[in-house]
Formats: sequence, structure tokens, C-alpha cells
Amino acid sequence: MMPLRIRRTLIVVIMLVSLFVLNGLSDRNLFLHLADEFDILLMLQREQERLDQEANNAERNAYTLENRDKPQDYQNLFDNTIKHTFIIDFDNAEWQGLNDDMVSYFEQFGTFRSNHYRKVDVTYYADGEELFIPDVGIRSKGNIFSRYPPVDEWGNVRPIHYVLKFNETFDTIEGTRAYDWLKTREVFDLEKLAFKWNRNGDATYLSEVYSMQVFREAGVPAPSMSLTKFIIRIEGVEVMNELYSVQEVIDEEFIRKHLQEVPTQEVGDLYKVIWPGTLEPIHDSDLYGIREWETNTRPVYGLETNTDSPDYQQLIDFTLRLDESNPNIRQATMEQELDIDNMIRAFAVSIFLGNPDDYRGNANNYYLYFDLQGKATYIPYDFDHSLGQGWAGDPVFIDYSLGNDIYIWEGLGFSENTRNIPLVDNILLAYEEYRISYENYLEQFIYDGTFSFSSFSALFDTAETLYGDEFTMTNDKYHYFTAKINNVLEDIAFYRAQRN
Repeated sequence: MMPLRIRRTLIVVIMLVSLFVLNGLSDRNLFLHLADEFDILLMLQREQERLDQEANNAERNAYTLENRDKPQDYQNLFDNTIKHTFIIDFDNAEWQGLNDDMVSYFEQFGTFRSNHYRKVDVTYYADGEELFIPDVGIRSKGNIFSRYPPVDEWGNVRPIHYVLKFNETFDTIEGTRAYDWLKTREVFDLEKLAFKWNRNGDATYLSEVYSMQVFREAGVPAPSMSLTKFIIRIEGVEVMNELYSVQEVIDEEFIRKHLQEVPTQEVGDLYKVIWPGTLEPIHDSDLYGIREWETNTRPVYGLETNTDSPDYQQLIDFTLRLDESNPNIRQATMEQELDIDNMIRAFAVSIFLGNPDDYRGNANNYYLYFDLQGKATYIPYDFDHSLGQGWAGDPVFIDYSLGNDIYIWEGLGFSENTRNIPLVDNILLAYEEYRISYENYLEQFIYDGTFSFSSFSALFDTAETLYGDEFTMTNDKYHYFTAKINNVLEDIAFYRAQRN
């Protein structure tokens, strides 16, 4: 677009030239009949205001992308029949700053888990369309086992997990237009996106993408995911080109999309739960709170919403009632306070996926959402260890869970901290009607194809067509699917026979 000053100058020049030309061609002196000086100034002022508004709209659209169909952008982003590419452009200072932030954090806390955002520009390509997003926040992502600086000790750029934040305001001044635009900006109808590299060396690149697909098809709220090329450039020079997965972040926007029939500004309490989040009765206030990465404060039950006025009593009371000794009272209470059907569906899907690092296996990696009426919903996440690859879960899990029973799943747990799993022990195992429902869902998800080698292969074949020319992909899941389905059906038959 032509710079605004040049455009204004050209407009004035063209007007004057036109007047001189017309004056020369006319029998009358046009300059003697011009509007007075006030009219001319008013006309120029109006033109300047129009140009200013046009420039303002262009700048606002560049920041907010408000002229786009964002719900459709969301659907397209997580459409695995579309090839996606994200290019992340750093300047030298921001790239060095990202590394320095993590190293400094390690020196202070012994871990690289700095969540300080650095500024980048992002370009997204899909279906022949280019979308440019300036001034985006980026940081590393992961736990103490999976997070490290993006430059190794030999100076080589290596893949790590990242988070993009589209509404990071950086050092813009509150109250300015730029601040307001950034603060409220959403891209793809989201405020954030997570990007995960294939750190387990999954030959298909798709185990977690498929896992989340199965949860969603089973009616369990779970983040949308797709594959994407993920390219990093520093001062325009490409330094990394990898096949990543891009994932919806579980936050307020997730709640409005997936857990509210009619989205509202107000949402309930959302907790991110990490090990050892068993949901046993909470008596220690150190177990819950708000995560503050600046001080390396990361409680087991971390409140993600309503952090301006936190109230943890709902969570505490829930864990106490979940431990109620009278089974009739416990069941009646939990029917009111927990989406039990959703939980049973989620646990059935987890059996198929075989992740040792979920709630049932390790009291880890899930969210718990209390809606505005106080009812809790279980939300799974982080299934990079699944479908027979990643962490095997030895010695509790047998052959990537292929040797584990559908009920005797977590064994004795990985430690005393996770020996008791109340959602399983006090709900699923405690009532026959829930066990029957659980077995029925296991059977249903096999026979309706929700979990099947054919559905996985369809996803894989599409992905290989899109990305296989650049990245080596191998579908090695036949044995896992076949053995898992056979084992589950055998267990269902055994327990039904015992019941009869």
C-alpha cells in the first residue's frame, strides 16, 4: 500500500494541476470563482480523515484479522485433509532472548520452564492461502522431562514444544489502540495454540492426533489437533523445518466452544491437574492454587480461570464427597456433581489408547471443569504416549498396556502417591451399573469403528499424501490395534460371564 503522506501529497498536487489545466482551457478565470479558503481546507481535512480512517482500519485488521471468518478458520486449521504450514520469524534479539530466558530460569530453579513470551511474526499457509499475523507471543512448552532450550550445546537448533499467544501485549502501553487490539485479538477463533514435536519418534506422527480424535468421536470433550509443517526462521534464514502437531489449548475459549451450549462471558472453575492428582480428599492447601511460573509455583490442582477471585472450596468439597463412605449417599451426590457418563466414556477410550501417564495410570494429565451449576467434567489431554509408542509404563503396564486388564489397569500405581484413584475405585468399580455401561462403551467403540485400524489408516493415508514427500511416515499400528481389540473383547466376555 502507498504510504499515507505520499498519497495525501499526490491528491493535493492532482487537484492543483487540474485547476491550472482547467483554468488554461476556460474563458473564465477559475481561480476567481474558487470556494473560499475555508471550503478548501474543509475538503482537504475530510479527505485526510478518510485516509486516516482507512489507514487505521488497515492497521487494525492486520492486528485483529477481524475481517476473517474465524470460526471457519478454526475448522480449517483442524481439518486433517488440508496441508498446514506455520512459519515463525524471529529476529536475532528475540531468538537469543528465548534461549537466555530458559537458561536463566534453569540457573534459578533447576528447570528450563520459563513461560516468558518473545515476539515473532507468524505466517500460515493452507489451501493456497497466506495469512500473516504480526507481533505474536511465543514460548517453550513442556514439563521437566520434555523442556529444554531450542539450541543445543553445539549451537544446533533442535525441535521443542512451543505455545503461540495471539493476544500477548508485550510492552505496548495500556489504553493505546495497539494495546487494545492485541489484548482482544483472536486468530483461528483462539487466543493460543500449542505446537508439539515428535519427541517419541512416533513412526506415524499421528498417535496423539488420533487419540484426541477418538475421544471427540466418543463424545468426550478433548482438544482438536492436526499435523503441520513448522518452520523457524531467524532474520529470514530457515534454521528448522519439522513436522509438528498443532493443538487447541484448554482454556476459557475451549470451555465456550465445547462445554457450553450457549457461550457466555462467565465461565466456571477450570483446573489443570498434574501428578499426583488422584482426587483423594484434599487437606493440604499446598496442593491447589494458581500457577505462577515466575516463582516456579505449580500446584497439583492449578486454577486456570477466575484467578482474580479464586475460591477452591468447590474442589475441596468435591474430593471429600467423592470419598463418602456410604455408597448410596456417594452415588446420589456424584450423580449431581459429576458427569459420570462422560467419565466412563473417557475411561473406556483410555483403555484403547494405552497411555500410562493419564489419570488412571499415573494420576496425571487431565483437566477438571466445574460449570456454573457446579457439575464437574473430566477432560483428558497430553496423549503423546499412546498406541504402543512412547513411554511404556513399566512395570505397571505390560507391553504398552496390551497385557493389562480393562479393570485392573493401574495395578499398584507407580508409587504410594497414586495407589488410590477415587474416580475409578469409588465410582467405576463401586457400582455394577457403571461397570456395565463401561463394558458396553468398550464394545460400542469397537463395533462402530470409533477405535479401529481402518479409521487410523484413513487418517494416516491422508497425512502421508500431504506430508510424506518431505517426512518419512510409516503406519506400524496393525499389531497394536489387533491385539488391543482382541484383548478388550476377551475381557468383556470374561466379566459378563462372571456376572451371569
